[in-house]
Amino acid sequence: MNPEFLRQGEAVHDSLNPDRIIIGAYDKKSGDFLEQVYAEYTCPKIRCDIKAAEMIKYAANSLLATKISFANDFSRICEKLNIDVYEVMRGVGLDFRINPRFLDAGCGFGGSCFPKDVNAIKALAKSISVVTPILDAVLLTNEIQPLHMVDLVHDALGDLGGRVLLFSVSHSAKHG
Repeated sequence: MNPEFLRQGEAVHDSLNPDRIIIGAYDKKSGDFLEQVYAEYTCPKIRCDIKAAEMIKYAANSLLATKISFANDFSRICEKLNIDVYEVMRGVGLDFRINPRFLDAGCGFGGSCFPKDVNAIKALAKSISVVTPILDAVLLTNEIQPLHMVDLVHDALGDLGGRVLLFSVSHSAKHG
């Protein structure tokens, strides 16, 4: 297993420039082979079993989804206080322990991985009787945020009946 992060339109670049490589292998022979395949890569490498490699992918995607939901929760607070949430998140992201990626407030996370992975790990946790209040909150925020965005547009433009709205996505928002 090699959990990777491939952005739409950037897959080749992302494949050739990973931030880490996780080698999850069934046995020593397959792990050794993958280490040889990735020998030229200078990024950090971790070797583990298949289950750990899969869990790394779920954990990483769940954490990134959490960062997006966190920024969106703060966006609703900042709106009420007339504070620029992007300025706030830019300041938060400068903390080296946090970094600025995935702190852009917007309509929530989507794509093919984040919703699927957060729901999958929640289902797994439920099946083994583990309660996941943080992941529950991440998904709830992600349900609330698109509706909130529609409310904001409605407040700005009035009746939306018959209108077609086009949204653009900034480069940094494409990560999610």
